[in-house]
Amino acid sequence: MPVESFITPSESKLTIEKAVKQKPTTQELTTIERPGRTDETEEQPIEKTRKKQEKAKAEPKIKAPNRTITLIVTEKPQAAMKIASALGNARKLSENGVPYYELERNGKQIIVASAVGHLFNLTYVKGQSGWPIYNLEWKPSYTEKHAAFTRNYYNLLKKLGTRAKEVLIATDYDVEGEVIGWNVLRFLIGQEDAKRMKYSTLTKPELEHSYENPMPTLDWGQAYAGETRHKIDWLYGINLSRALMSAIKRTGSFKLLSIGRVQGPTLKIIVDRDKEIDKFKSQPYWQVFAKVQDTQLKHPKDIFEKKELAEFEGIKKGVAETTEKEENYLPPHPFD
Repeated sequence: MPVESFITPSESKLTIEKAVKQKPTTQELTTIERPGRTDETEEQPIEKTRKKQEKAKAEPKIKAPNRTITLIVTEKPQAAMKIASALGNARKLSENGVPYYELERNGKQIIVASAVGHLFNLTYVKGQSGWPIYNLEWKPSYTEKHAAFTRNYYNLLKKLGTRAKEVLIATDYDVEGEVIGWNVLRFLIGQEDAKRMKYSTLTKPELEHSYENPMPTLDWGQAYAGETRHKIDWLYGINLSRALMSAIKRTGSFKLLSIGRVQGPTLKIIVDRDKEIDKFKSQPYWQVFAKVQDTQLKHPKDIFEKKELAEFEGIKKGVAETTEKEENYLPPHPFD
């Protein structure tokens, strides 16, 4: 049989001849190194240090903030506008929708900016649950959804604080205003104390006097009282509210209930009063009146023993004494 019967036919292959590259000579493979170096790509410590120094010179240095302004911090945007207008020809600026004011007075560059109420809220340190909870801390208000809009006020005051050579707290002069100003001062500006503007109306003369004659420090009595109020709300109010709801839950039902630093004591006063009313037993008594011409005079005491009425029988005349005196009374405090 022919050989082709045992071999499967296939396409013929085309062979191409390529030139063989010559091997490098010994001289080409030999590298002469400089003294002190073992590899072309390796750098000695001195060379690295030199390059780092050159790189450091080339990089721009971050300058410390230029603290040249007097920053006045108010509680509300309207107060910022009024104070800026009272102190000079203010220019209104805005950043992320938050207004602030710039002016010059007696050679000082002044910026008036506001919080928008509380920029910080007291809450519990994470990792605690149930009740009682004792570890508390101040957190930015914007972390809560309903107060997210406060973030821009927070950021602006923090930015302006880096430029402040002098800070005046001009929040409302009350317990809450003191806490608002204190929190801005310590958490955003990074200062322990500042001058305090004290005013009760937003009139130009009073605001000018308040700026020119500030208190040397915050009103620490109001500041501590305000922070204590917030802490008591948590330690007393929220803890007891949770305890109350937990007790009701054990009965198989659930209801949102609350008790607080004012709500709790007030409820006790009402309960105690109702208990006194329930225990009250009526008792007969008598009142004695004397009629002198067209004037009726009442005996100062009620008579509970009927036999004592005999002392007043048959009285036809008596001696009346009139005492005159002058006293000074403070007017009642206005509502605020």
